[in-house]
Parts: sequence; C-alpha cells; structure tokens
Amino acid sequence: QKDSHIWALGKHSLPIIPNVRAEYTQMADIINKEVFAYYNFLDNTLWTTLDLGAGISEIEGKIEPSAFARARVQAPLTSFGAEVVVKASVLDREKYQDIVAKIDYTIFDLVIIDIALEAGYRQSLYALDVVRLQDSQAFVGASLRF
Repeated sequence: QKDSHIWALGKHSLPIIPNVRAEYTQMADIINKEVFAYYNFLDNTLWTTLDLGAGISEIEGKIEPSAFARARVQAPLTSFGAEVVVKASVLDREKYQDIVAKIDYTIFDLVIIDIALEAGYRQSLYALDVVRLQDSQAFVGASLRF
C-alpha cells in the first residue's frame, strides 16, 4: 500500500502575523487534513530553524486541536540538512501524534526554486473514537522549495 503526504507552507517576514502550514496525509484507511499557524523563532540562524505553532487536525471527519514543532539543521557549506517535525493532539497526545525525522540533500539550488531528495522515518499514532492505527515506516521523497 502506498501512503501519501503532501504539505505546503506560506512564510513571510511580518513578525506579528503567524505563518501557515497545511498538510494532507493518507495512510491505510485514514485521511488527515491539518492547518497550523506557526511562528519562526529561528530562521536559519547559524544554520538552524525552529518553528512552533498550533492548529487543527481533521482526522476522518473529527476535529482535534493540535500542536506543531519543527527543528531543522543545515550542514554548513553543504547541501545536506536534517529535520524533525512533531505534531500531537493538544488535549491528549495519546489520541494523535505524528513524528517525522528526515535527512535531505538539495540537488538543485536555483534562484526561485530548490529541488531536494529526502529520506527518513515516520511514526504515527491515531487513537480516536472513529479510528485506531499505529504505524511506523521509512520513506523516501522529493521536495520543491520556492
């Protein structure tokens, strides 16, 4: 079975207004749609990025308030990076949590777009009234950064 995970973010330079990240995940029989408002506390400062935010997750039609955290380190003077993304239910992290750890390599660093390959590991837990699933898996993918 193929799982899919698509995400996009809108980032800007206005410090008071939060950035936005939207995600769509389909695994086994679960569809999860998420929207997060987040702040960028470190923005590639000494090759480090830290994002923290909150949002909502719609998992099989059930709305769950969620928290979001992302930490990224870019290896200086290289095209390699490593990243961890953690999302969890605000009310009870045993209901929903999703942890992704990955490494990536930017193969094209162009003026308006970067193209990268990534590999990592994902662990997900869904324990809601409508569905129960625990899944762990390795993954490979590609990303476009504008």
